[in-house]
Amino acid sequence: MNKKPEIIIFDWDGTLVKDDITFDTFYKTMHEMRDLKLEHIDEAMLVEYRYYPMRDSLKLIFGDNAQRFEKQYLENISNEQFVPPIQMNGAIDALNYFRENNVEMFIVSNKRDVTLRKEISYLGWEEYFSAIVGASEAQRGKPWRDPVDLALSVVQNPEKKQKWFIGDSVVDIRCAHETECVPFLINPKYDTEQLIKESGLDHVRIDSHECLIKKYKEYSA
Repeated sequence: MNKKPEIIIFDWDGTLVKDDITFDTFYKTMHEMRDLKLEHIDEAMLVEYRYYPMRDSLKLIFGDNAQRFEKQYLENISNEQFVPPIQMNGAIDALNYFRENNVEMFIVSNKRDVTLRKEISYLGWEEYFSAIVGASEAQRGKPWRDPVDLALSVVQNPEKKQKWFIGDSVVDIRCAHETECVPFLINPKYDTEQLIKESGLDHVRIDSHECLIKKYKEYSA
């Protein structure tokens, strides 16, 4: 990593905004469906797969019971009221800083695309991003490269540009490696950070958006 980025790709939940109720609803649904055979599911599986697109994570975790779980989960989600997203500290300052420095920015998230766009619109942040890609818009979601390729399809010769990927989960780090981006892990949960350490995946660890700006300045000097 020896030059400043021309492109920065951001995850959404846990990166630019605080995590929403999605995981709470997931665990609530698991509790409601205790009749499923869940003995094979351990915490490591949940840490690894909970950030995957729902269509993939449920198959990986619940196997043949994935559709049944999804039906109950979506019913629970539909009963929840819209919770306005809460900005991470310093997120808007970072977006403004990178825009002022002509860095092209993107969102690539495994959150359902309708919900993702609703939250971005609520904050009035659409203007910051050249493209926004949510779950189901690409053939596969993170950690596979498909959503990044889709997002960067609006860029000429993206493979020739320096790219940073900012996220808080193992799927973000894996996706960064898949797409030749410099992976930044921002303020992850403890279990996620341990999993990434065990995986041996190279990454740059930062604690805040202020740190991200400082990293950018280091390569602009």
